[in-house]
Amino acid sequence: MYSYDEKSKLVDSLVRLDVRDVVNRYIKKDNIDSKELGDIMYFAFGSNIKRRFHNEDPSDKYIKWSWYSKPDQIIRTLNTIAQQVDYDAFIDTIRRSLVKEWGNKNNVGEQTKMNDGIAMKIVNLIMKHMAYSKYISNRNIYNYLHVPWDSNTLLPLRNLFNSAQSNFKMPKDPKQGFVDTLILHQINLEK
Repeated sequence: MYSYDEKSKLVDSLVRLDVRDVVNRYIKKDNIDSKELGDIMYFAFGSNIKRRFHNEDPSDKYIKWSWYSKPDQIIRTLNTIAQQVDYDAFIDTIRRSLVKEWGNKNNVGEQTKMNDGIAMKIVNLIMKHMAYSKYISNRNIYNYLHVPWDSNTLLPLRNLFNSAQSNFKMPKDPKQGFVDTLILHQINLEK
């Protein structure tokens, strides 16, 4: 568990972190400004997510999901949200629908790999892409986004994390699994 001083140092560092360069690189790299709404929905469900689903047709299930065909409704809602609590409720509705519509079983009758965590990552990626698209007029939405933890979001935090936390280091190339490992590590320290 972090000491009070370690937490304070990390929070202070994050508050001072200028993310404009990171965001601008992201927008340029992924060509967000030129994407149509349908392209954004398709783009958000990347190959790293698809690899998680053995014996499933993730692309097929994803495009059959009811929100996949409603990117215009997502944009309209995002452009009207004025509070974090409303944003959180909206993305939770979308997450729950993804898990429910995905179904419980894969192609061979085994339990699906879709769960709340994977669904939330997918929804967070969709929201990130939508928020930085040309379709958003509500620029306050940036303040409500949740971080989809992956190498793109963890890497810029690596030096901050490693300088504030002495007994558990972030790897050179952190991936989404690092967050699970960190949570398990923190739980073990609390015991």
